[in-house]
Parts: sequence; structure tokens; C-alpha cells
Amino acid sequence: MDRYYGFIQCMQDNDYSYNETNIKWVSTDDIMQIRHNNDTSIIRKILNSYMSLPTILICGNDEIAYSTIMHLKNTKQLTDDIRIFTFDNSLINSYNLLGDIH
Repeated sequence: MDRYYGFIQCMQDNDYSYNETNIKWVSTDDIMQIRHNNDTSIIRKILNSYMSLPTILICGNDEIAYSTIMHLKNTKQLTDDIRIFTFDNSLINSYNLLGDIH
């Protein structure tokens, strides 16, 4: 919950307009489903809920980011226009790994 409030506060502090209905959060239960069943359907459902694919995706951790990247890659939706960030201090944030994953 702290990440959520920090994210919203950062948006407000920097005068970014946003619509909370466009912010999707993956729950701990969803993460457990991804982890134990290798089931990324929750990622697919979230991405499909948008009218068009967002160009910025902020993921709660590397596991969600990796699952999102792999889903986009497998569905041929991973483009150079999409930026993926995580709350983790990870290689995904440090490098443009999307070019290496294509």
C-alpha cells in the first residue's frame, strides 16, 4: 500500500494528470498465481482492459515486470515505444533490456 500512495503522491507533486481508473495493481494473490502456476493470465487481463496498450508500465517488482515483458513479447506487442519500470532496484530499470529480449 505504501508503494501505491508513494506513486500517487509523486504524480501529484509533479503535476502529472492521471486517471486512477487507468492504474491497475497486481495483488499478492495474483503474484502467487503467476509464481506457482506459471500463469500470466492476470497480466493479459490487465493489459486487455485498456482501450490501447499503455506506453508506460510500472510494475511492483521484477517478477511482474518480467511476466509482463514476456507476455508482450509472446503476443508481438513489445515495441520500442513501451517503457517498463519496477519498484525494485533491478537490471530492468538499469538497462534497456527490451532490446535484448526482442
